[in-house]
Parts: sequence; structure tokens; C-alpha cells
Amino acid sequence: MAEFPAKATLYGQDFCLWVDATVAKLRAGEFGKVDWEHLIEEVEALAKRDRRELESRLRLLMSYLLRRGYIESPEDY
Repeated sequence: MAEFPAKATLYGQDFCLWVDATVAKLRAGEFGKVDWEHLIEEVEALAKRDRRELESRLRLLMSYLLRRGYIESPEDY
């Protein structure tokens, strides 16, 4: 297995390599070597992104439903 640069600098230098290294450490059970601070930060960011995406899609769906309820479409004739 290839050696990875120090965890603190790797995150800032090469995000994809940091992700690969973090996954490898988690799979190997090397929990003491995991960059927990950045991992937690990334998981929180994923959750925020997913919430924003869900809210955006719900707003779009509601706008379509409201338009459908209040605006006559050609299919209604």
C-alpha cells in the first residue's frame, strides 16, 4: 500500500487523495490515524448540501403544483 502524506497537509493539498487515504484507514480499522476533524467537517457539509438540495426540489415541486392548480393548461380544454 502506498504511503500518504501527513493528514493535516494532505487535506489542503489533494482532496481526492485525502478521501482515498481516509477510506483506506477506515477500512483497515486504523481509527487512530484518521483525520477526524476534517472527516467530521466533510460529513456535516454533505448533510447541509443534501438538506439544501431537498429544500430546493420541494420548492420547485410546490411551484409546479401551484401553477397546475391555478393556471389552465391546454389539456384542460
